Amino acid sequence: ANIVFLTPLPGEFGGMHNSSNNETGSSMWDYVDAMQKVCAKYDIPVIDLYHNFSINADNYDSYTSDGLHPNEEGHSLIAKAVEKYIKSLM
Repeated sequence: ANIVFLTPLPGEFGGMHNSSNNETGSSMWDYVDAMQKVCAKYDIPVIDLYHNFSINADNYDSYTSDGLHPNEEGHSLIAKAVEKYIKSLM
């Protein structure tokens, strides 16, 4: 079995905008960066949904049901990214 991490999709995150800070002073960018650093340290692959999709403030509602959770289109994007990763292992 192989372990792979997926970063979150860009979006509202329950009021925590991508560039704004939460109560700990961290933004979603900070969390994604930390995830990538920890995974790199332990040689764990990361599928970067956050940076590798053209989801932004103008269209995220087309890919999420509530600003956070993917809808059918969002799940389709994630599935394609995971499929591409799995094929790269073969």
